[in-house]
Amino acid sequence: MRTYSAIVLGAGGVGKSSLTLRLVEGVFFDGYDPTIEEVYNKQLQVDNEFCSVGGHAAPLCASLTSAQLEITDTAGAEQFTAMNEYYLKDARGFVLVFSLTQAASVREVENLRTQIHRVKGHNAGSIPMVLVGTKADLGPDREVSREQMQALADKWQVPYYETSAKRNWGVEAVFEDIVRQMRAGGMSSGPSSSSSSRRMRSSPPTVQSSRHCRTMSRAQLYREYKLVVVGGGGVGKSALTIQFIQSHFVDEYDPTIEDSYRKQCVIDDEVALLDVLDTAGQEEYGAMREQYMRTGEGFLLVYSITSRNSFEEISTFHQQILRVKDRDSFPMIVVANKCDLEYERQVGMNEGRDLAKHFGTKFIETSAKQRINVDEAFSNLVREIRRYNKDPQTRPGNANTTQPMKQEEEKQDGGCCGCVVV
Repeated sequence: MRTYSAIVLGAGGVGKSSLTLRLVEGVFFDGYDPTIEEVYNKQLQVDNEFCSVGGHAAPLCASLTSAQLEITDTAGAEQFTAMNEYYLKDARGFVLVFSLTQAASVREVENLRTQIHRVKGHNAGSIPMVLVGTKADLGPDREVSREQMQALADKWQVPYYETSAKRNWGVEAVFEDIVRQMRAGGMSSGPSSSSSSRRMRSSPPTVQSSRHCRTMSRAQLYREYKLVVVGGGGVGKSALTIQFIQSHFVDEYDPTIEDSYRKQCVIDDEVALLDVLDTAGQEEYGAMREQYMRTGEGFLLVYSITSRNSFEEISTFHQQILRVKDRDSFPMIVVANKCDLEYERQVGMNEGRDLAKHFGTKFIETSAKQRINVDEAFSNLVREIRRYNKDPQTRPGNANTTQPMKQEEEKQDGGCCGCVVV
């Protein structure tokens, strides 16, 4: 399988993430949550192209023989534009996005195109590129005409599409076009060496959030952290992870085998690339635990305040992590999820706090549904990893790690009674 790397660029608020998530997840993301960088993979079939599989010709329709598109959804906010050149050097194809309801966003894609050609050093006609107008469903709010943008696309010699992520108009056509251009130019990264058996999470069985290594030039910008979310079945590990990564709540329960996600964010003025592994809680997958425990740098120990059994399981996870790591302490945080369900509570806050104190870790209550303390849980785990790596005397297990967090971290994000960071 060949991988094609494309990057989605444009001003803030034009709908880059909505466009990407509509293709990858098949859902529309309505909120605006400024992106720094997120990477997604989608395996797809384009033009029923045939390839050689085991000496036989086969259509590109099975997940292991189809084209794999790696999509980088980038920042539009001005404070992150200094990172653009690192994206541009890696990418093979470019999706230039503006909003049909924001005439000013057209100027941004013109500037981005100029920057792409400067960084890549190619002739105008040789770089795979698509010009995309979003929010086509908002006809009364349109500030840019189709004729104006088609003329600009003709001048640049690139295809032009008008799309709506909300209505799913023209989304797949955009990404299929960029794959065709990269394929015609021989710009894939070669056959994929991945043999992962991880179950894909979205309804099409060909979608997976990326966990790929980036180039050294970009790695110099930030530190990567391997975080693992563990706990019993049904405690909300996936809901917590997806709320953090994608800012939406998954209500239904779909037992996880193992899913991996990436998110780049700023924690204490330092850019961090978080590689988050959402794991199986069911006992039948217990044999897989030691593998991810060996590679994890920090662990969220998650239980549900509505399930005493899940609370009692946390000690087993904690002991197993220390045994696999062969350490007396390791970066972990005890996470009490579903704090919005106060009337169903079976585990008191003091019990969770006392358990965390016994472990020598921090404690936090969260609600994935109401997005209470979700970001704080992951951010504080990164802080614990940094502290652990910087000074062995401050590793979890010492007295100073059980002290209450700073007052500003105790502020609640939504008013759920009793949901605090301790």
